[in-house]
This record gives sequence, structure tokens and C-alpha cells, in this order.
Amino acid sequence: MTARRLRGAGARGRKYHPVFLKASGALLRRVNERVEAGQVRVHLSGSFPLTLEGVRAAMEESRAGRATGKLVLQR
Repeated sequence: MTARRLRGAGARGRKYHPVFLKASGALLRRVNERVEAGQVRVHLSGSFPLTLEGVRAAMEESRAGRATGKLVLQR
């Protein structure tokens, strides 16, 4: 997502804080603590079955620009 889209999304009342980190065991433990404490929220745009059709639907959602959060594939 570009910085321009991030600024535009903020105008709709949403706040974005992009973070780029190098993964490590210590960092993942800290993130897990925050998730469990309810300090981290992830917006899910949609959930799709882990099938060829589900993958195609998720990819179409992403390509069309309709996804406003994470797209999830699940069994």
C-alpha cells in the first residue's frame, strides 16, 4: 500500500501505522504479548476457504482493490 493510499484512508476515519521489522523470536514474543493484551487489532476484509476457488476469489478481491484489510485463507 502506498503512502498516498494510507493518507487517503485516514480521511475516512481510519488510522494506519505501517511498521517494517526484522522478525526474531524476541520480537514475536513481544507482539504476542500485545495481541493477548488486546493492544493490537487487525482488520479482516474477508475469509475464504483454502481451495482453488477460494484462492481465486481472494486474489480477485485483492486485485480489484476492494480489500480494506487482511484477506484470510482457512481450512
